[in-house]
Amino acid sequence: MPEDFYSSDTHYSHERTRQLSRRPFANVTDMDEAMILRTNAMCRHIDTLYHLGDFGDYRVVSRLVPRVILICGNYEHDDINKFYGGDFQLFRRRLIQLGFKDVILNSMGHRGMWLNHFPNRRVEDRFNLFGHIHRLQMVKHNGLNVGVDCHDYAPVSTDTVEFYRNFIENVCDDEVFNP
Repeated sequence: MPEDFYSSDTHYSHERTRQLSRRPFANVTDMDEAMILRTNAMCRHIDTLYHLGDFGDYRVVSRLVPRVILICGNYEHDDINKFYGGDFQLFRRRLIQLGFKDVILNSMGHRGMWLNHFPNRRVEDRFNLFGHIHRLQMVKHNGLNVGVDCHDYAPVSTDTVEFYRNFIENVCDDEVFNP
């Protein structure tokens, strides 16, 4: 049976991210290889990885085992404007040629959840998966940061999402969210 996985902010081949996020890798090659290895160890060819933006070097998708659906983050929006003249469909076609299963411009509903790169664009009536803020905050009142910096540079399984969802919805009190 196919499974779903979630991730964000891999920033493949981005030296700036490796340094600013203080990722524990000697260089971007080590960083990329570790994330590729961890993804491929968890996922199968029949699985789907929902990547919630800031993918990085798009060519890396050809080395990933699961089917990848990319929901655009700020880096993708920048690339659309800078390299594709603001033409999302042109950008989308190019990434599908590279091996992405699909590319979504902003956000999408999935399994009763809301998937979006930006935590400030969460919706109140669903559990939200987001990225963008790296390790600055892992949980919010109605959401989970699935960025690799919070999850040992690997995707998050649906089971793990459900574990955190239960914790956030049924265990956490306001002290978790209000320092």
